[in-house]
Amino acid sequence: MTHLLGPLVLLWFIQFITVLGYRNNDPEHITAILGQTIHFNCHANFPNDEAVPYVVQWEKRGSDTPIFIWYDNYPTHCSDAFIDSKTNHCRIAKVDPDNKKGLGVASLNLTNIKESDRGWYNCKVVLLNRQPEKEKN
Repeated sequence: MTHLLGPLVLLWFIQFITVLGYRNNDPEHITAILGQTIHFNCHANFPNDEAVPYVVQWEKRGSDTPIFIWYDNYPTHCSDAFIDSKTNHCRIAKVDPDNKKGLGVASLNLTNIKESDRGWYNCKVVLLNRQPEKEKN
């Protein structure tokens, strides 16, 4: 029976979002079918709702290095584990900030889902011109 499931294997993705030390404690569960494209949602909370320079970093639990790093006008970092062997292109891309799906500016597209993509993902957004928040005692 399992041989009939082939491409219908469902993958579970769990995402944590971290923005300036804030962590959403309710992870989003995403289910995907092999070969599909999924979107990981991640918002950046800009001061006074005005966009400032920021860095986006996505991590996957179990990876030693971030799987994706983006900063405006700099080459994007893509983990070798997410390079498509047929096209030699990264299967991860930052979502267009003008998207009409309501996704945040730090959101991610993951294309051509593979079984190895299953796991826990974490988004970090660092606002570059903001003072560090004081620790709470």
